Amino acid sequence: MLRYFTGMTPFDELRHLAVERRDEKLRQARDEFTESCQLIDDLERQFNQGVVRRTKTKTPVVSYILECVKPDEPFTLRTIMATLAKKYPTRKPQQASVRKTLFRLRLQGLIKRVGKDEKGSPVLVLKSARKP
Repeated sequence: MLRYFTGMTPFDELRHLAVERRDEKLRQARDEFTESCQLIDDLERQFNQGVVRRTKTKTPVVSYILECVKPDEPFTLRTIMATLAKKYPTRKPQQASVRKTLFRLRLQGLIKRVGKDEKGSPVLVLKSARKP
C-alpha cells in the first residue's frame, strides 16, 4: 500500500519505492560478491599452501624485484635498488621505474605497505599465499 509523504505525488512515491528496491538489490549483490571473493581467497590459500607464485612477466623489472625479495620480509625502495645493483651489475634499472613497479605490485595485491622507516620511506612486504 502506498503512503503519501507530504508534498509527494503518487508518481514520486513510486519512484521512491523503485529506488529503495534498487538499493536493496545492490546491497544483496554486493554481499554475495563479498562472500564469493572471501570463499575464493580461502580456497586459493588452501590450494597454494604457502607457495608464492613467481611467474615470468613481460617487464624484466618485475621479475628482478620478485627474485630479490623474500616473502614476509620488510623492504624499502632503497634496499631494493641496492639489491638490484648487487645482483645485476650490468643492468641499471631507474629508481622511477622500480617505484612505479612497486606501486603496480601493490595494486595487484602481491606486496603490501606496512609502515614507514626512520627516513620516511614506505616499508613494503611481499605477501605469501599463506595467512596466519
